[in-house]
Amino acid sequence: MNALTMVGMLKEKGEPKLYGEGHAVMNGLIECPRQDYYGDGAEPEIFEFTAFKDTVGRISRITTGSMVFIEGSLRSKEYEKDGRKRLFTNIVIKSMRVV
Repeated sequence: MNALTMVGMLKEKGEPKLYGEGHAVMNGLIECPRQDYYGDGAEPEIFEFTAFKDTVGRISRITTGSMVFIEGSLRSKEYEKDGRKRLFTNIVIKSMRVV
């Protein structure tokens, strides 16, 4: 089962766009702190997300910089660039709410 739960900061959200038969899609960024296991001042993790349909409207009302609870799944795509295989993974948001 591909399920993800996460708490992070809504760092950036794009403008909603329409596709297909008027369905909405939005992309953005979530920032999550990392534990500093080694004392090296670990940088936060930044994850790209995609949201579809009704979820876009709910995310549109959340202020950038808010701490959010996310439920969703991971989606990976493999592609080739400059003769090398690459893997891109992002979060597909099912729900997002302010904590």
